[in-house]
Formats: sequence, C-alpha cells, structure tokens
Amino acid sequence: GVTSPMAIEKNGIDAVRERMARVPLGRWAEPEEIAHAVLYLVSPHGSFITGQVLSLNGGDTIVGI
Repeated sequence: GVTSPMAIEKNGIDAVRERMARVPLGRWAEPEEIAHAVLYLVSPHGSFITGQVLSLNGGDTIVGI
C-alpha cells in the first residue's frame, strides 16, 4: 500500500495501521518513494531495463499479505 489520505479515508486509520504492521518494513510506501522508482526507470540509468516487475511493497509479498 501507499500512505495517502484516500487509503485512510477508504479503510479507516485502524485498518491501515493493522495492515502496515504486517509489512516487514512496518510501514507502507510514501508517494515520493514510488515516484523515485518511476524516475529511475525513465532516466538514462534505467535505459537497459526491460520486461521486469519492480515490486515496491516493503516486503509485503514475502509474507503473503
């Protein structure tokens, strides 16, 4: 998940905090962290990256959440 007012409004702060606690990093991504990854991919540094999945999830998928 991404920390945002919309996520909190949709799910409620308690549900968001509960889900965050189960992520190995203990938090959701900040929007800026997603933006940094996108900037990397569209920059010259990411020019040789093709057909990959970049999982910006703080380890969420390793624990099967």
